[in-house]
Amino acid sequence: MKGAWAAAAVLVLALCVLLPVRDPDLWWHFSAAQRMLADGALPVSDWLSFTRSGSRWTDFEWLGQLLLYAPYRAGGLAAVWVFKAVFLAMTAAVLASGLRGEEGASAPAGAAALGLWGACLVPRSDARVELFSLLFFALLLARADAYRRGAARRLAPAWACAAFFALWANLHAGFAAGLAVLALCALGELFRLEGSAHLRMRSWLKALACGAAGTLLTPFGVRLYSALAVHAADGGTLARLIVEWRPLDPSRPAHWPAFLLILLLAAVLLKRPAAFRRAPAAWLLAALFAALSLRHARFAPYLACAAVPLVASGLAGLYARAARAASALILAFCVLSTLRSGAELELGRAVFTDVLIPAQGAAFIARTPELHGRRFYHPWGWGGYLGYALQGRLKVFQDGRYIFHPLFAESARAARSPEAWAAFLDERGVEAALVENLPFMRPGTRVHADGSTAALRRPWYASYFPSERWALLHSDERALLLVRRAAFDARWVAAREYRLYRPHDEEAFADALAHGEVSGERYAAERERNLRESAVLAAVPVGRL
Repeated sequence: MKGAWAAAAVLVLALCVLLPVRDPDLWWHFSAAQRMLADGALPVSDWLSFTRSGSRWTDFEWLGQLLLYAPYRAGGLAAVWVFKAVFLAMTAAVLASGLRGEEGASAPAGAAALGLWGACLVPRSDARVELFSLLFFALLLARADAYRRGAARRLAPAWACAAFFALWANLHAGFAAGLAVLALCALGELFRLEGSAHLRMRSWLKALACGAAGTLLTPFGVRLYSALAVHAADGGTLARLIVEWRPLDPSRPAHWPAFLLILLLAAVLLKRPAAFRRAPAAWLLAALFAALSLRHARFAPYLACAAVPLVASGLAGLYARAARAASALILAFCVLSTLRSGAELELGRAVFTDVLIPAQGAAFIARTPELHGRRFYHPWGWGGYLGYALQGRLKVFQDGRYIFHPLFAESARAARSPEAWAAFLDERGVEAALVENLPFMRPGTRVHADGSTAALRRPWYASYFPSERWALLHSDERALLLVRRAAFDARWVAAREYRLYRPHDEEAFADALAHGEVSGERYAAERERNLRESAVLAAVPVGRL
């Protein structure tokens, strides 16, 4: 790539790389790394929660966690952001290097393909252990492509293939995508008419066998695959409960580049059917990850890696002027799409954003000894931060690890009605709850002192955490903290409770005020107290508290 085309591709990639760190799973990875360093051994059971305490846990990302935790220990979240940016840049460099050797690739086509890769990566452009898999996946694709084109006379020595996959399997479970590459490369030889196809198939199958053997060189052996089987079995459930496990969604701008990529692949294949015969394995791989992405959006970055050379070759096959025009349009789309998605992800504002963690709620718990050691309920995405930040002062209810998948489903079923929710919390012995401060309103009623009633809309927590059983002790823009009255000293609760200033419940307050049942002065005093408290808690640094 040269000149303006390279600059355009770099712009899209830079917008992707510069997105802030925000992944809530980052924190339980830190907890695991911290535990390993303290014990000098891998964790084999859960120690962070009270719901799954002692349960067997296969920490198949242990090495990736240690490597991700190292920059955090050295330089905090800014260093983690740099680490993320470096890994994404290295992956982009590997892909760009492969494009230089792609037959027929041109500067406009290569720039458009790389721009699409960067735009597809936006929803996953974060400090995740998955960074290792994306780099290894790109390296494997580059080597496989070089071997296919004859640029490399042999694929790799058996020991090198085993070592590559052994390292990958200790970093992240994405090694399964690498094994799929080798399997489809072997299958692709069936569609090639060259006389040496059978020899090349033997090379691929040998690499596959060596790679699969290498994946067993972990502390878990074959048990590693049982953890992957759990993820596969729970995929349908997770798709209903977790955004990143859901299918690509045309209503989400961040997913538009992936849809465009799939459409471009289809257009290239329809226009040039011979492209499949030239690189059947590459097309089979693209088709596999397109299907996986349409089922689970988290596979889109792998699709983008696999599709980069195919899109570049397809665009380069157009007439020169048409190729330049199409590439320019694709790059413009990528820039606009990334800017729009980036605005929602706080592009350029900071190296870290706490939008997905309850930073103030955790700080409030840290400063309230009476809450330490209590059985808390909280959303699964907050467990990682609460476990790391509070360092044993709170045993989490759930976090992003696969051992909590059944609990995710149980929580979702219980949330269908206030009655089921109350039974769920009672059964689990929950004494306090840190929940999302959502403006979700439900029909409700207020009973006046004279026995009359008023129908009005009230926030969801008014029915799921009724005030006669639960007291509100803290609220901020992100979280509400409620405690079960029966589990705490009544005088302590009364001194800290917000009785009137309750988020999104203004209609009920206005009704009570109109009937002379409450004091406007007390409401104002509670509101002022909340503002003071929020100002103090907002100043607490994110991290260990």
